[in-house]
Amino acid sequence: MEGTRAALALIVVLAGGAAASTSCNQKFTFLGLTRGSHHTVWVAEELGGECLSAQLVQVILDEPDTVTVTTDIPSRQTGWLKEAMGNFAVEKAQPMKDNQGLWMAPATTWSVAPPQPRDDLAKAFTDHVVAGGSNGSTWNKARGLKGVVPPQIGNADAKLIYFDPSGLYFDYTISQAFWMPRSGYLVVFTKQKLLAVGLDTMHGFMVLKVSQ
Repeated sequence: MEGTRAALALIVVLAGGAAASTSCNQKFTFLGLTRGSHHTVWVAEELGGECLSAQLVQVILDEPDTVTVTTDIPSRQTGWLKEAMGNFAVEKAQPMKDNQGLWMAPATTWSVAPPQPRDDLAKAFTDHVVAGGSNGSTWNKARGLKGVVPPQIGNADAKLIYFDPSGLYFDYTISQAFWMPRSGYLVVFTKQKLLAVGLDTMHGFMVLKVSQ
């Protein structure tokens, strides 16, 4: 815990002293999982602050690989995307609910929870910033899967299929989770309290395949 606090304090100081603070705040909206030759996760991402943009993210789950397609939305309006999803074959998703830190879907016997604190990674991320790194993207590029801690899955097995490269995936909490029982896919949105250089947020999302 002390390591996490030290990392947070240092990164805020570095961000506050940066030449330009952009304060880009992310907002993710889960749109659905479409069925076809390959399952595809659809997510809208809106960025506030000086980034002020929006994009549609499509994660094509061509296991064991994934392909990501991003499309800029010039109008920055994303509400219409939910209605547009009604034109596709979308698998019904079950929103999971938070029960004292355990996220569960109706009629399931397994749960999702944030990972245990990792002070070693918090310190390593501080060192990464001091050495010239900036955010979750630079961290993930340097560390890959070694810098990613999946959520804890209770009473089931899960395989990490994809993580959004802009997120920072340790010492996070869960903001939303959606379970697709037909295909077995789980989409988890993460909330990261650490800020990047520039005071940008480093939230993200992951896709896992759950087997019971």
